[in-house]
Amino acid sequence: MRTRFSIISDTVFILFSSFVILSVFLYYFTPYPFSLIIAFSLAIISGVLFYKTANRKKAKSIDGKLEKQKYENAMINLSVSEKEKQADFFYSLYCKKEDGSKIKDGTIELKNGGAILPFFSFSETDRGEVLRALIKYKNGVTLLAENFSDSERAFFGKFNNLTLKDGKEVFSDMKTANLFPEEVIIPEKRKRKISFFLPLHKKKAVSFLLYGLFFLSFSFFVPIKIYYLAFGTAFILSAVLSRIFGKDG
Repeated sequence: MRTRFSIISDTVFILFSSFVILSVFLYYFTPYPFSLIIAFSLAIISGVLFYKTANRKKAKSIDGKLEKQKYENAMINLSVSEKEKQADFFYSLYCKKEDGSKIKDGTIELKNGGAILPFFSFSETDRGEVLRALIKYKNGVTLLAENFSDSERAFFGKFNNLTLKDGKEVFSDMKTANLFPEEVIIPEKRKRKISFFLPLHKKKAVSFLLYGLFFLSFSFFVPIKIYYLAFGTAFILSAVLSRIFGKDG
């Protein structure tokens, strides 16, 4: 993830690279000094657009990672908790303001005759236990679990008085109430490296830029300019791509 300094330095790099390419090309099609004015204006626009986009992506990346980490922590800590602890937590989440609801043997018995059955575990739901709950609580059962397999959804879908609530729905309720389970286990953070489809490295960006400047400079002194313009542009574009998408190493 980019830091504030890297975003600023990348913006300056892109602004300069854009200005060089634009000023050289506009030199052949637009009278001086308008070519420089237009090139500078377009380079400023490209720099501003990159800066704003990079900042938005940085903010979204931080929010997304924090949300994912919080979700995973909540699901893991619920799954390693005993059934009674799960019931205590969901009673606080769903029933604390209701009179007449109570916890019995890890099940939340509602005052309307229904029940909430927490079943966060690393194994599949005990179908027998769910069916026994359906017989006992005639006004319906809400089953809570992180995930339900296709076979579980097909089986439980046969019962009209059974509601399934998975981890995403439960986590949404947690965020609304700003209430999360106690952290019993904190998962180890693993750094995931995402490689770009091209073998680009940030440290090569300056070299590509210098090669590009070399070829573009020669275009002013040779009769056949298209060759130098094409290669100069290609090198500078490679420099920009390396700066944006390249690996740090």
